[in-house]
Amino acid sequence: MRSLTRLVQVVTAGWILLFLAFAFGRAYGQEQAVVKQLDIKGSRKIDEATIRFRLKTKLGEPFSLEKTREDVKALYRLGFFDDVAVDAEVFEGGLKVTFILTEKPTIREIKIRGNKQIATDKIKEKIALTEGGVFSPQVVASNAERARLLYEEEGYYQAKIVPKVEKVAEGDVSVVFQIDEGGKFEISSVRILGTKGLSERDIKDHLATKELFLFFFYGTLKREELQRDLDRIKAFYLDNGFLDIKVDEPEIRVLEAKRRLEINIRVEEGPQYRVGEVRLAGNTVFATDEILRPLQIAKRGIFSREVFQRDILTLTDRYSERGYLFADIAPIINTDRVNHIVDLGLEISEGKQVFVERIEISGNTKTRDKVIRRDIALIEGDLYNSRLLARSRQNLNNLGYFEDVKIDTRRGTAEDRVDIEVTVKEKATGSFAIGAGFSSIDGVLGAGSISQNNFLGLGTRVSFSGQLGSNANRFVLRYQDPHILDTETSLDLSLYNQRLLFQSLTGFDQDSTGGMLTLGRRVYKELFGSVSYKYEQVRIFNLIPNLVVDPAGLIKEGTNTTASVGVGVAMDLRDNRRDPTRGFSGTASYQLAAGFLGGENEFNRFNLELGYYHPLFWKFVGHIRGNLIVVEPFGNSQKIPTQERVFLGGTNTVRGFKTFTLSPVDASGNRIGGNKAIYFNNELLFPIYEPLGAKGLLFIDAGNVFAEDERFSLSLRPTAGGGLRVATPFGLVRVEYGFNLDQRPGEPSGAAHLTVGSVF
Repeated sequence: MRSLTRLVQVVTAGWILLFLAFAFGRAYGQEQAVVKQLDIKGSRKIDEATIRFRLKTKLGEPFSLEKTREDVKALYRLGFFDDVAVDAEVFEGGLKVTFILTEKPTIREIKIRGNKQIATDKIKEKIALTEGGVFSPQVVASNAERARLLYEEEGYYQAKIVPKVEKVAEGDVSVVFQIDEGGKFEISSVRILGTKGLSERDIKDHLATKELFLFFFYGTLKREELQRDLDRIKAFYLDNGFLDIKVDEPEIRVLEAKRRLEINIRVEEGPQYRVGEVRLAGNTVFATDEILRPLQIAKRGIFSREVFQRDILTLTDRYSERGYLFADIAPIINTDRVNHIVDLGLEISEGKQVFVERIEISGNTKTRDKVIRRDIALIEGDLYNSRLLARSRQNLNNLGYFEDVKIDTRRGTAEDRVDIEVTVKEKATGSFAIGAGFSSIDGVLGAGSISQNNFLGLGTRVSFSGQLGSNANRFVLRYQDPHILDTETSLDLSLYNQRLLFQSLTGFDQDSTGGMLTLGRRVYKELFGSVSYKYEQVRIFNLIPNLVVDPAGLIKEGTNTTASVGVGVAMDLRDNRRDPTRGFSGTASYQLAAGFLGGENEFNRFNLELGYYHPLFWKFVGHIRGNLIVVEPFGNSQKIPTQERVFLGGTNTVRGFKTFTLSPVDASGNRIGGNKAIYFNNELLFPIYEPLGAKGLLFIDAGNVFAEDERFSLSLRPTAGGGLRVATPFGLVRVEYGFNLDQRPGEPSGAAHLTVGSVF
C-alpha cells in the first residue's frame, strides 16, 4: 500500500510539473523557467546540505522536468525517506521548487520478548538491526526470519517470531520481536523410501540431516540443510549410474507427544547406466592408450559423473605438467536410455606449450624478493609446469612468513608465454613470550623466548630461549640460515646449557654445555641430507648411593666430553608441518663420537624415525610413528657414556610410563638404561574447538629398552590412553593420560603427562 501511495505521488508530481512547464512555455514562448527558489521541507534528521548535494535541480538554473524526476529517484535511493513529493509554483518570474520529504522512523530500541531457551544477546547477534538505524518493514521481517532460523538450529522447529512496531516519539519507534518458542523437537528417524540399487545406509552417510544419537549428537532439523540434502541424494545417485533419479520433497511428520520428528524422503531410482565406449579425439602429446589406461571411469563399469569429472581434471593436470597450460578437454556424453549405456568422448584441444616469461612478486613489504624466488620451483624461461607451481605455493606457505600466498598466471607478450604473479601477505615473524607453567617432566617452570623467524627479511632465524624449572633448566641460542650465501646449503648453529635434576628417575643428575653446527642440502626432490659436528661437556653428579658401587660400572660420576660428527637424511611429505592431516615423514641419522674428533667418549649412535598421517572420516586423522635407537661403544671404549644410555617413558616416547622409567634395572632394582630401544605411537586425532586449535586424541603406544646383553625382541610394553592438545604462544600444551596394559610388580597402573609452555 505504501509503495502504491509513493507511485501516485511521483506520478502526480510529474503531472504538476508538466502542467507548469506547459504553462510557462505558453507564457514565455520558448524560454525555459529558471528556479528562483529551492526549498527542502520535512528533513529533520538528515542534513539539508546533504540533500541539496544530491539534487540535480539547482538554484538559478533552468528548470528541467527530467532532472526533477531523477532527483526524486535519488532521494528514494538514499533509504531515509518513506515519501518524496515535489511542489512547484510561479515565483518572481520563475519557479519556486519545494521537495517535501517524509522521513522513515528511527529505531530507538530493539526488544526481544518471550524467549526463555535462547539468551537475548545471542538472538541480537543474529539480528542485523542497530539501534539508531533507519526503520524498514522489509528489513525487520527478514531479521525475524533470521531469528527463527536460529531457533530452528537449536531444535525449536515450531518457533514463531512476530515483529511488532511501537511508536515511542515523533519519528522514533521500538522494534519488538515477539517469540513463541514452542517445544524442542529432535529427529527420531530419517528414512529414504524407494531404494533398490543403493542401500539406505550408504545414502544417509552423505546427508547432513541425521537422527538423534546418544541423546545429544545430531538430531536437529535445519530446513535449508534438508533442502541441500535432496541435492546430495541426487548427486550420490548420479555418481553411481542412476541418471534418471528423481527425489521428492521431504515429508516431515511431527510427533507432538514425543517431541520428535520423522523425515521421509522418497526416491525413484530408475535404471543404472554402465559405461560403453570411451573415445578420444585431438590427442597428439599422449598416445590414446596412455590416456585411457589411467582413466578410472573406464575401470568402474558403472557411470559416475564425479569420477568422469575427476578424470578430466587429472588429464588436464597431466597436460599442464607438460607445459600445455591452455589445453581444453571437452566431455561428450551420449546416453542410450534403451540399453542403459553411456558412451563417452573426450575432445582435446591441446594448444601450444607455454614458457614462463616473467615472475612478478608483490605484497612482500619485509621479505626480500630473493627469499621468495628461491622457493619458487620455476624460473623465467622454464617450461610451465603446474605441479612445480603447486610445490612452490607449498614451499612459500611452509616458510611461515606469510598469512596468505596466491599464485596466478596471465598471458604474456606472446601466445606461448605466461607471466606468474606471486602475491603474499606478510605476517609478524618476531615473537617474545614469557610465562610459567607445570610439566610432568620438568616440574614447576618459568619460560621465556625471543625469536625472529625472518631476520632482516633475509629468511634467517635467530632465537634465544630459556627455561627455569624445579627439575630442569635449559638455555639455547640458535641461528638458522636455510640458504647460506644464497646457495642451496642450509646452516644451523646452536649453543646450549642445561641442568637435569632427574635423580629420582635415572639415579643421577646431569649438567650439559655444548654446541652443534649442521650443514644441510636437498639431495633429491623432498629428500634432504645433513652433516654435523657436536661438542659437549657433561657432568654427572648426585648418584644415588647403591649406584656408587654399581658392579657393572655403567653409571659413572664426574665430567666427560664428547666430540662427534653426524650424517642424516630427512624427508617430509606432510601437507602441513604445523598441523598435518596427511603425508609421510622420516629421518635417519648416524653419530660417531671419537677421541680423534676432540673428545674422550667414543661410541656410535643410530636413530630412525618414521611417521605417517592419513585422514580417516569427518575430521579424524590417523597418525602412526615408529622409532629405533641403537648405541654401541666405538674404538677402545667398552662402555657407553652415562648420558647416552637409552631410557623411555614420558610424553614423547611411551605414554603410560613416567619419564625415563621404562628401562632395564640392575641387581639393586635401579634403572640403568639400555643401549637400544624401539617404540611405536598410534594416534587418532580429532578437533574439539578449532578456533583455539584444541584437539583430542586417543592413543596406543608400545615400546621397550634393551640392555647390552639382550637382543631386540617383540617383547614390547603396551599402553593406551587419551589426551588434549591446545596451541599456545609458547608451543603445544599437552595433557595426556596413559594406562599400563602390561603392569608388573612395583609398577603404577598408568601415568599422567602434562606439558605446559615451551620445552626447548
